[in-house]
Amino acid sequence: MELFTNFSLSCGNCGAPLGEGHGNKYHCVYCGYDSYITNPKMQDSLVFANSVRESAQFDMASSLYRKILDRHNGEDVSDVYWNLFLCEQNVIFETDEKGDRFPSFYRIISDSAEDSPYYEKAVSCAKKFGADWKVSFYESMKEKIVRAKDLYRRIKESERPYDIFVCFKKSDNNGSTTPDTQIGMDIYNEFSRDYRVFFSERSLFTVPG
Repeated sequence: MELFTNFSLSCGNCGAPLGEGHGNKYHCVYCGYDSYITNPKMQDSLVFANSVRESAQFDMASSLYRKILDRHNGEDVSDVYWNLFLCEQNVIFETDEKGDRFPSFYRIISDSAEDSPYYEKAVSCAKKFGADWKVSFYESMKEKIVRAKDLYRRIKESERPYDIFVCFKKSDNNGSTTPDTQIGMDIYNEFSRDYRVFFSERSLFTVPG
């Protein structure tokens, strides 16, 4: 089991690292989401759980999020439900070359993102506490997930099966490109000579619209 001892404050909406805050407000430069730190203890627990989720340990992260729900019943836990939704969908938001956040799937599940109870609870909780800005961001990021899942579905239906699927974490907790990115590119270049290799940096741009 990997032990997380060094982790930074991350966006409760897209998971990107947050910069300096003012008072209890932190602004995410990647997706524009404002995080309001009203309960430091809950925020510490959420940051740790997010670090686990960002390492693609979705089951472990889900367990941590549920413990947060138990401890902070009655508070604004919309971000906790949102992250449970991301765990359910097995998705991590990565950063592309333009600085935009996009969903990267570690497993495509058949359950619809549109009907997720976690998503519905995140929206309901945000509305209850008057956090309409959260609802707008949840909706926009969910639509990115829905579109991406539809793209993967069209790939599956229109393309011949791939022999190799290259999956890696593109950006680290500081938003920098990981060494895995170059390794993934090297694997793609080596094996694409003889095999059909799915590599998102190349394959997603060749799918017919």
